[in-house]
Amino acid sequence: MAYREPSMMDVKEVLRRWSAGHSDRRIGREAGVDRKTVARYTTAATRLGFAKGRDITEDDVHAVAQVVQARPAPTASDEWSEVARHRDRIEQWLRGTPRSGRSA
Repeated sequence: MAYREPSMMDVKEVLRRWSAGHSDRRIGREAGVDRKTVARYTTAATRLGFAKGRDITEDDVHAVAQVVQARPAPTASDEWSEVARHRDRIEQWLRGTPRSGRSA
């Protein structure tokens, strides 16, 4: 089976079942989500301080999804770093602003 990031509806269902006291294995089986994925979301909910037995809000789902699905920003390549050094000049060219110190 290919990797698939669960939808927000899947995450909400996982959290709703977790809040109801279901085990990760049961949640995975009944919700059609891998139990290791279930564990990532339930662990994030616990780390955020969510207690079982509470109603899960859209904000809760969003907060848990942000924790689990957040990825570090990639490091800029040497080429992009070199281009970034010239950002101001490139923006001037794109705006059509003449460079100072030169005659047209």
